[in-house]
Amino acid sequence: MLRARLSSAAGVLAIGFVCGLVAVVQAVPQNRVDEIIAKNLEAKGGFDRVQAVTTIKQVSILMMNGNEAKMTSYNKRPNLQRIETKVEGKTVISSFDGETAWMVNPFMGIERPIVLGAAQNAQIREQSMFDGPLPNLKQLELTATVEGIETIGARKVIDLKLVGADKQVRHVYLDATTYLEAKITTEQVSGGNKMKLEQELLDYRDVKGLKLPFLIRTLVNGAVQSEIRVQTIEFNEKMDDSLFRIPKGL
Repeated sequence: MLRARLSSAAGVLAIGFVCGLVAVVQAVPQNRVDEIIAKNLEAKGGFDRVQAVTTIKQVSILMMNGNEAKMTSYNKRPNLQRIETKVEGKTVISSFDGETAWMVNPFMGIERPIVLGAAQNAQIREQSMFDGPLPNLKQLELTATVEGIETIGARKVIDLKLVGADKQVRHVYLDATTYLEAKITTEQVSGGNKMKLEQELLDYRDVKGLKLPFLIRTLVNGAVQSEIRVQTIEFNEKMDDSLFRIPKGL
């Protein structure tokens, strides 16, 4: 059942993933990191247009195991996030108020908000950064290196390796032609078992001058876990900070 999978506090929008790739075919100088990140920002719409967006509301359909749910995400600068997933008449909420991550998940018997642990809080903090990790390397204490150019299918991609203070390694693969994110990968350990996780970002469309993916496919250990098909994206809607905080009295 779809509801049995809705146990991740961060929500599937924020999961990063790992996949097998072919060997490096071309070296890229290390001093190109800043240049590559700048091109990625320009590809998305440019600094001024990106910075002009202060909030994003995104409505999507989450497909999982042949079932579907409605997902609405709210994001506000600098790192506020709330994700609501509605399925079978119930709503799963995961949220980050800039300092504290919390969740409600009636399918896990969590009817009232609970504060998440330190490890989950740190992970969600990174995932909630409004412009993603690349423009926020210093704030997230990430070190970036260029590993080279690889091939995924018929596409050449630039492999940016990110290493955090926790020593976790993740890779951001940028299309070598468009400089837009093609894939984000990481490896996690759950219950003593390693999980290879992968996020594919596809079907980029122009929304008021910004390039955004309208299809996000996630895989776990090479198997498709879910697909998110974006329906609408709205910029600069008014969002009070209280939307992201734990409701008082609960």
